[in-house]
Amino acid sequence: MKNYNYHPVTHEFINATDARLDPLESKIQGQSVYLLPSNATRGAPPEVGEKEIAVFVNGKWEIKPDHRGTTYYDTQTGEPIIIDTIGEINETLADTPPSSAFDEWDGEKWVKSLSKMKDAKKTEIQNDRADAERLFNLLKPLIDGGNAADLESSLIAQADAAKNEEELEAVKWGNL
Repeated sequence: MKNYNYHPVTHEFINATDARLDPLESKIQGQSVYLLPSNATRGAPPEVGEKEIAVFVNGKWEIKPDHRGTTYYDTQTGEPIIIDTIGEINETLADTPPSSAFDEWDGEKWVKSLSKMKDAKKTEIQNDRADAERLFNLLKPLIDGGNAADLESSLIAQADAAKNEEELEAVKWGNL
C-alpha cells in the first residue's frame, strides 16, 4: 500500500512512500490497518505533462499549470518577472522579452513605439544641449579674450561652487 504525500502549503505532489502498518489499530480490528500521515492520501496523483503539476485540492488531485522558475515579461513595463507560484500565468505577462527599451505590447506582440523613441531622442538632445551650454560657459572667458589663467580661475570657481552646493544638499538632507 502506498501513501501519496503532498506539500502542506502548496498541496503539490511530493512523493509516494510505502504505508506503514499501525500495529495497535491492526490488533484491535483484527486486520491490517495502515497509517495515513498528514498531507497524504491513498489515491495516486494523475500523470502530468511538461509545465504541469498534480495538486491535491478538496480531497482530489487536480492538474495545474506549473511555470515556476520561468521568466515572463510585464507587458506594461517590459520588466522580467520570474514565476514563483503554481497556476495560470497572468494575462498581463508575455513569454517573450521586448527587443529594446522602445518596445510596447500591442496585445499580441512587442512592437516599436514611435512615441518612446521620440521621447528618448528629445531627452538625448536636451542633455546634449545642456552639455554644450556648460562647455560654452567654461570656455566663455577665453572666447571673450581672456587667457588660460582666466579659464583656470573660472573652472576652480565653478568646482568650488559645485562642492558647496553638494555640501548644502548633504546638510539639507542630514547626510553630513
